[in-house]
Amino acid sequence: MRSLICLRHPDWDATIASIRQLGGKAGEDWVQDKIRSKFAFEGWCWEKSYIPESVWKAGQSHSNLVESVHADVNREGVRCTLLGRLKKGQSFDAQKMRTLKMFEDFHIHPSYKSGHLSDNAMKSLKRKNALDHRNLAKEDDKISTHNEKVQKSYDAWQKASKAQQIAAGILRGVNPNTQRDLHQTRLQEFTKAREACERAEGKYKKEVETGVALKDMGSGKIKLWAPLE
Repeated sequence: MRSLICLRHPDWDATIASIRQLGGKAGEDWVQDKIRSKFAFEGWCWEKSYIPESVWKAGQSHSNLVESVHADVNREGVRCTLLGRLKKGQSFDAQKMRTLKMFEDFHIHPSYKSGHLSDNAMKSLKRKNALDHRNLAKEDDKISTHNEKVQKSYDAWQKASKAQQIAAGILRGVNPNTQRDLHQTRLQEFTKAREACERAEGKYKKEVETGVALKDMGSGKIKLWAPLE
């Protein structure tokens, strides 16, 4: 297979000689390694290639045909004996020739698929579309789960806030001068309610901040839920 960086070089040999001279031992080792591979320079430079450029450009840019033929042959059997391979190969070739003749004489395709590049392109688009839908559905599920957590933490915060307000009202109704012990008890209850409210508020805000990463995700059918916004 020809390299994607294959190019025409005005003076390839002089360039390789410069690499050897200026690169020292590392440069010499690099050049020798590419020469021993027997394909590196041939795949990089048209002048070194054994395949004429016109022949290369006339061929297909992919190996789909070879892969499909390989798959067809494997259907005839694998791990066969030498004689079995020969007979199965002859049978396979004969079937292929009959298929080609049927197409040439009557324009009958061997399958319902035309084999045109547009079929592969359409299949690729459908596969990508299905993958996108699955990913969007997963993101929608994440948003739904996040919304449930936000709703739960928000309700807990509101409940704790009301409990704090009730405790504050009870505390205000106690005279600290004449009801010192009762006032101390109510003060402790209010302090606990206030701390619980602060914890609930912090948990809610943390859940809202977590949802920032989900802002541009999903299909758009499910919106992020944030009462403070």
